Amino acid sequence: MEKSHFQIKSERIFDVKFALNKSFKFSKEGIPLDIAFKTNIEKISENEANVMLYLKIFHEEISQTDPFYIGIGVEGIFVWDSECKDVDKLLKINAPSVLMSNLRSIISQLTVYAGVPPLILPLIDFTKNPDNETIKS
Repeated sequence: MEKSHFQIKSERIFDVKFALNKSFKFSKEGIPLDIAFKTNIEKISENEANVMLYLKIFHEEISQTDPFYIGIGVEGIFVWDSECKDVDKLLKINAPSVLMSNLRSIISQLTVYAGVPPLILPLIDFTKNPDNETIKS
């Protein structure tokens, strides 16, 4: 196994908003998701960039059909060496995927602590629209 030329140096949550719709009744069939995300890439140096991923689940103005609202932002510092190919593609697709994998467990735990069924987010294909997309299921 060989170490990748593209690495994450650090990661942190920079924003979290959660609101629960206390009158929402969960059913065994689950709930249709309404997810939107936005990414932002800021190059710091020739071989380092800050990638931000902001995820919204449902709407900040909670409607009767929304069980809750989650708005969460994470950012990571990514680094690469001179042998790294397609850096822009890695920053637009791979970096948000790495950040999303960590967000998935945070959101699952957040919903459990709110006393609702754990939300396990679907995998997101960042190759379709890597900058901003709304996903409905």
